[in-house]
Amino acid sequence: VISNDELYDIWLIESGKTIPLKAKLILPLKYKIIFYLNHLLSILSGLLILIILFKKINYKKATLYMSSFLLSLIFSFYFNSNLIDKFILFEGGNDGLLYVHFAHLISDFIATGDYKLAFMGGEEAYDLMPFYRYIWIINFILFEESPWMLLFILTFFPLVIYKIFKEIAGETWAKYFLVFWFFIPLFEAFGFLHFYYVKLTLRGFGEPLSYLCFLTALLFLIKFKKHSYNINYLNSFIFGFVLALAIGLRANILPACLIMIIFY
Repeated sequence: VISNDELYDIWLIESGKTIPLKAKLILPLKYKIIFYLNHLLSILSGLLILIILFKKINYKKATLYMSSFLLSLIFSFYFNSNLIDKFILFEGGNDGLLYVHFAHLISDFIATGDYKLAFMGGEEAYDLMPFYRYIWIINFILFEESPWMLLFILTFFPLVIYKIFKEIAGETWAKYFLVFWFFIPLFEAFGFLHFYYVKLTLRGFGEPLSYLCFLTALLFLIKFKKHSYNINYLNSFIFGFVLALAIGLRANILPACLIMIIFY
């Protein structure tokens, strides 16, 4: 029994490969009401956003988006069934464990008002993926410890792939390539398979989000060249921003980004 006058941080971790934890946290009535109200507001807010976004539903696009989300969700649960508990225990020595640790340090510094150390990001010299730790802060703000940000990355990846091939080869070929991407590992050795990116994402690597930003910039460039859009400051800012994210999330993509800037 914990006294009402004392505050504690309680951490219970179950990896799924051990005996289930036998623990129960009983909240006072006031906190239960607040807890359920927060969830009710989240559900209502989500429904309101869907109503606004799909006031005039394009069923073709909606089917594509929902299919991408559901397949990404199924593959994710297949690779890591612990995801259903809304918590991922990253493997020791992996990038995910390190950068989520940095993200926790940043959130602690923000909570104490030490913004200089928060901006430092847990180390004085960045290495390989400096932006990934800050992306996790966004996840903490929106979803707390639940890794739902990863599902957004995996959902949008096939959509960008589809739109790129649609612009280059037409809608029919884009559908064929989308089938290859999801189900037929013809080009797995070249990274052209969705389940490959599911594994990378759920292991905490920054490559999938970096490549998503890069492909988004590529789609932007293709549409710009194909439809002869006028260059303006907003276009240039968006193009440069997603490329900067791509480089900051995985620095070895810099040469490809430089080539794309030349063609822009």
